[in-house]
Order: sequence, then structure tokens, then C-alpha cells
Amino acid sequence: MKYLMFVMSLFVVGCGSDAVMSGPQGPAGHAAIPTSSVSPAVQALVDQENSHRRSLGQTIIAPGLSCTLHKVTGGQFIQSGASYTPTLTGITQAASFTHMGVFNQENAPVSQGLDVLPPALRSNPTYQNLIMLRCTGFLVVVTTDWYSFELSSDDGSVLYLGGSRLIDNDGAHSVITKIGSKHMRQGVHAFRLDFAQTGGGSQALILKSSGVIVPSSLFYH
Repeated sequence: MKYLMFVMSLFVVGCGSDAVMSGPQGPAGHAAIPTSSVSPAVQALVDQENSHRRSLGQTIIAPGLSCTLHKVTGGQFIQSGASYTPTLTGITQAASFTHMGVFNQENAPVSQGLDVLPPALRSNPTYQNLIMLRCTGFLVVVTTDWYSFELSSDDGSVLYLGGSRLIDNDGAHSVITKIGSKHMRQGVHAFRLDFAQTGGGSQALILKSSGVIVPSSLFYH
């Protein structure tokens, strides 16, 4: 089994040198996403991707995820179809921003606001319920292997990787965690995370891989 290893440079007080650390081992058959906040290995892959994009005249990728906040008037499910009723209604875009952090919203009253949102939006009661959030971009993978992802939310959430749905945690509900596994090659993969808060009361949104919060250093847009 391979392990996904990211190099994290830490200044060691009194030593004047850098330490090399790697992430923990995941469940059998799955690599682990480590907690490294600085990774030359990730940067090398991003540089390679951007070099290719420049050669094609495309926009280069940069840190963070592109997020849009929407107001909704009702419904429960983000997705549409016979199995997803009632779907969200009256969806209107309210704001767009770049999310530079992680997804680690522990279960908390909606009055505290969703911590993914910028402070001005988070503190506005208008955006503390009946909202949908969509964050898109890319996830950088250093080592080709199988990866396990855990998505916890209150209310609904859906995770897409590489253009296909990996975890369906949709609908109005209390905190539920769902798990999905995917074989991912080294490189930059399309990422999308949808979330809806429609039930009032409390909210949560957490994304982990093999028990570890997926670090912001792996997200680009």
C-alpha cells in the first residue's frame, strides 16, 4: 500500500533546520490525506499544471476554492429527480467569494453562521438559514492510490471528485456522516462540494479523508 506523503517544512526553534513530516496511515487499502499546510510536492504539481495551462492559453489555478452563496425559498434536496423531492426552490445567487480554509464546521446553532462564509455574510441573519453553498475548484493528489473521504453535514451535502458524484449526503437531516472511496491518480482533480441549510436549528459541514480534515493547501481554483 502506498501512503500519500506531503512535505511540511517547520522551523525548529533552536535548531535552525526544517523537519520533514508525513500524514498518518489511513484504513487498510486507502492512503491518508495529511495535515501539512506547506508542501513542495503539491506546489510542484500545481506548477506543472499551470505550465500546461499557459501552453494552451488557459487561466492558471490559484489557492482556494471558488464559492457561491445562494438564497433559497424552500425545499430540502440540492439535487433534482424523482428520488430528491422536495428540491430546493427559488434559488438566487447572493454572493461569491474565494474560500481559503477547510471544511470543519462542527454542529452549532445556525445563529452563529456558517464558518465557511466571510464574516460579513456569516453574521447576517439573512444567510443563516435557507441557503445553498457551492464550492468548486481542484484537489491536488500527490500519490496515486485509493482514498477514503468522509462528509458530515446538517443539513444536506454532496461531494463530487473528478467530475463524478462520490458522496450523496443530501436532504434535510441532523448530522449524518457518509463515506466514499475513489482511486485517484497523481495530479489535479476537479472538486465540487454542495451544501444546503434548510431546516433551521443547527448546522454542520465537515470534510475529512481517513479521519483527517482535508487541508486547505490541497484546494485550488
